[in-house]
Amino acid sequence: MEWQHTRKPCDHALAFLSTQRNIKLDMYVHEYYSLEKFRTAYKGFIAPMADKSQWPRVDLGYVTAAPLVKRSTGRQRKLRIKSCLEKRGKGNQKTQVRSQHKCIRHGELGHHPSTCPMNGTKKR
Repeated sequence: MEWQHTRKPCDHALAFLSTQRNIKLDMYVHEYYSLEKFRTAYKGFIAPMADKSQWPRVDLGYVTAAPLVKRSTGRQRKLRIKSCLEKRGKGNQKTQVRSQHKCIRHGELGHHPSTCPMNGTKKR
């Protein structure tokens, strides 16, 4: 898909082409990405932008405000969705307390009667 849009070969195509001998990569890349086109684009003087405080004030004749937000139907979320850069877990979340299993035969914690180590192996 990248080839159809930008006329640049995809990464896997470039990897294959780099293994071939006596191949000019210029044949597979559009001339738009050539050094000559880059130099002609930046040959002239490009003035730096002024600081935001120096931008001219423009009166549009109306005020642009934030869009009105309607509450969605249904129950609201308790927690917001955290971004991928935020730490997950433990923060302000409540941890779930789980009870241990108790063996009915011996009263020991940590296993069921079916997995009791005191049972021994069953013969088939």
